[in-house]
Amino acid sequence: MDVLLVMLPEKAREALNLISELALIATALIIIVFASPVIRDLYDFDQRSQSAEVPLYIPQALIPIGLAIMALLVLIRLLAGGARAASSGSSSH
Repeated sequence: MDVLLVMLPEKAREALNLISELALIATALIIIVFASPVIRDLYDFDQRSQSAEVPLYIPQALIPIGLAIMALLVLIRLLAGGARAASSGSSSH
């Protein structure tokens, strides 16, 4: 895929970069919204794993937490304008 991106004009690369970062943020937010009720139910009903007796909301909550951190970092990079600097610095061909 990088071969195709290098062949594109700079404006097209920036547009695709922006689209991919916005898609990441949107996907992360959708998963967080849909995972929240499941995690709340696991907590409310005190669901536990069969073998280790660990509350299931703990490992299940790590996925939306990780996605929230990723979305936040991408949003910060977009607001700081770092996406343009990263894309122009990677074209060393």
